[in-house]
Amino acid sequence: MWKPSTMPPPWKNTMPGDDDDNEDDLHNTNGIANDNMNRGVPRELIESKKDEILANARTSATNRVRAAFLLNRIAEEEKITFTREELANRLMFLAQQNNTEPEKFIKWAKENNRFPEIQQELLTSKVLDFIEAAANVSETTAPAVTPA
Repeated sequence: MWKPSTMPPPWKNTMPGDDDDNEDDLHNTNGIANDNMNRGVPRELIESKKDEILANARTSATNRVRAAFLLNRIAEEEKITFTREELANRLMFLAQQNNTEPEKFIKWAKENNRFPEIQQELLTSKVLDFIEAAANVSETTAPAVTPA
């Protein structure tokens, strides 16, 4: 997860809007391009679809911002927080997931300013758990449909 991709997308640092204001769009675009290249999609095909990829990345970024805002608001209203122990457990899990020693992962996270992202992921997880626990789900049977 935290290891950089070895293949930059075909338009890395050459697209209009490649600045701080559109960093999330560019990150999404690069991720989409890298994912497709790793699946064997030809670079030329990705390049020909870059406008479509960028539009999808913008939509995805907008949706993520909206969801994060909503989940953070729920966390505030419901006073959902996490403990140092929960953060430590999350760091251990991420280190294990990346086949890395915990100390090495923590050092990398500090050097790359990843703690805010990790903390947000933890808070989001707790809010989603809260929503699931509070949900009132009931099953209903749809009426049988007879062919005309």
